[in-house]
Amino acid sequence: MKGGMNNNSVKVYRYIKQHVEAIMTGEGKTPFFSLASVLYTMSLLYGFGQKLREFAYRQRLLPSHQLPCKVICIGNLTVGGTGKTPMVIYLAHFLAAQGFKARFRMVHNAEGISAACCISTASAETR
Repeated sequence: MKGGMNNNSVKVYRYIKQHVEAIMTGEGKTPFFSLASVLYTMSLLYGFGQKLREFAYRQRLLPSHQLPCKVICIGNLTVGGTGKTPMVIYLAHFLAAQGFKARFRMVHNAEGISAACCISTASAETR
């Protein structure tokens, strides 16, 4: 038993892997119903929405706002475990050591997903 897996474990692993790959690629089914085609279609729709949103901002159809300070956003749609909080703590110490004043805000949307944001004002020396 090398590497912690016996012969039966290897067989089970290969069996599961083979079936998961078959589901993802639609092997043995019409391509329209595979998970890969559904995800690909969703990615095309998402990409189109992003391009439409970008176009609307460039054409000034959607409002944008200028802030009187620099803004650093840390986070994305990932719910947790990606290291946002440790990064914000590190950034707070780094900016303080550089002589900057910083304000921090946690932003929560309707799904409860949070992103830590740092709004850095002018350095302490210039104020």
